[in-house]
Amino acid sequence: VQITYEEALNSTGGLVEYVYPLKTPNEYVQVLRDFTMTVNISSSAGVKNVYSPTHEIAARNTDDRHAVAGFEKAAAVLDRDFQLFYEITNKDFGASLISTRPAGKDGFFMLLVSPRVDVPANEIIAKDVAFVVDTSGSMAGDKIEQVKKALAFCVNALNASDRFDIMSFSIGVEKFQESLVDATPDNRRKASDFVGNLRATGGTNIDEALSAALSLPRDKGRPYVIVFLTDGIATVGQTSPDQIIGNVKKKNEALTRIFSFGAGYDVNAVFLDQLSEQTNASTQYVEPQENIETKVSAFFSRIGDPVMSDVKIDF
Repeated sequence: VQITYEEALNSTGGLVEYVYPLKTPNEYVQVLRDFTMTVNISSSAGVKNVYSPTHEIAARNTDDRHAVAGFEKAAAVLDRDFQLFYEITNKDFGASLISTRPAGKDGFFMLLVSPRVDVPANEIIAKDVAFVVDTSGSMAGDKIEQVKKALAFCVNALNASDRFDIMSFSIGVEKFQESLVDATPDNRRKASDFVGNLRATGGTNIDEALSAALSLPRDKGRPYVIVFLTDGIATVGQTSPDQIIGNVKKKNEALTRIFSFGAGYDVNAVFLDQLSEQTNASTQYVEPQENIETKVSAFFSRIGDPVMSDVKIDF
């Protein structure tokens, strides 16, 4: 049975709300296998700030006027409706404000700001990136092979004006270069050779790896991000998570953002979340059955063309 229907969506100040009924009465809540929800958005005006307050979705713009969003669950509990917000605007930057005030309580709000998707090349900011990759013994097998493919994608996705370095760590740190290098074709080829020779062996020295990445010489006028991927817990050198966080604070005077990927079930999630929180970044987790290459590649595509840096908002 296929059902097709049309409805007029509510729009307030350019913010559009869409609700898809999923909730069933409590006694009839169904747990389904392979449940997938996909939403394709098309608008004559620019589409920005796709967000769901009810479900953890992945969303991306295919161009300025089209976007796709959705989620997939091995088992889904139908305990609430699917709610989606997106903004329509033709401005260079879209800004949406979602607010609420429960009865008798202070209100709160969420502000979403995003630039347009199709940006002229001369407006993209040149960035610096350090890839810090765990090559301890627990990464052996499929993990290290997926990581190699993810790194190859990220290096090839760099813009010509970008600079980068790669650091692998186990009991110590091995650098591709001693400083950030331009993303020239020659340096990309050398990086590919470096990645191809990565081997998984030894313990996990997280403190030394992050210290090395934060100590790279850099220009203050360029955004600098660290992509940190690990599947374990610190076992070599400084092993106290609190002390490692403290060392990061001391060295991170330039407010470098550290985006973390935790692979597997043995990661210290509290530590990685704190690391991202302290550096205004984010953490993603890859379960054993998930593909590391896909997640890292998708993430790097999102940060590949920055047009805003050191954003400040005054109220």
